[in-house]
Amino acid sequence: MKFQLDTSKFNRKQVGCLGAVSGLLVGIVIGWIGGQEALRHQVRQSLGSVFGNGSMSNNTGEPSKPREQSPESDTQITTEKDALNDTSKYYLTILSNAKIPTTYGGEYGSIMVRCTENNTDVIFSAANYLGSDAQSVKMRWDGGAVQSVPMLGAEGGTALFSQSPKSFISKATKAKKLVVSYSPWRKADETAIYEFTDRDRSDMNKMLAYCKDS
Repeated sequence: MKFQLDTSKFNRKQVGCLGAVSGLLVGIVIGWIGGQEALRHQVRQSLGSVFGNGSMSNNTGEPSKPREQSPESDTQITTEKDALNDTSKYYLTILSNAKIPTTYGGEYGSIMVRCTENNTDVIFSAANYLGSDAQSVKMRWDGGAVQSVPMLGAEGGTALFSQSPKSFISKATKAKKLVVSYSPWRKADETAIYEFTDRDRSDMNKMLAYCKDS
């Protein structure tokens, strides 16, 4: 049923008031939508700052590549020195082949490998909000069988942590393709495809050597 307001029953002052109220309501709705997107962007940036130098987002809300490497560079790995104890942190970020659809367009997924003196992390950044709960993630390596892998949710709700990071890195040193599927909050499953290059595999090998923890 279509609702239509007969303004002929109101005087000019009343019509003006109605117009002002309508404009205010429209502004509130638009502001709420914009606020939701801004909040999501802020969460992604906060998560990126927690992860350190291998930033996961830029001012567009999309995952960022590590610091730019020259075309001649044979590695994508970035290093951060801890001034307190002279230890090094190593970061490798690989973006998905294509952008993944989101409510407001599309963003790249990413895999970040982070190695510190006594810790190794493999972090999957999603394009859509996941929530902070753990979930079972589907993985398919090089066209093989689909595997269900348990992962821990990040506090910010935009990433998942592998519970077997060294095993994942080891597999990635030999793989050509990885398909990953996880479940965003109140949305259909999100699928990211990663086709590893020779440089990606070489970098994974280097990260395996940098990760000293058992």
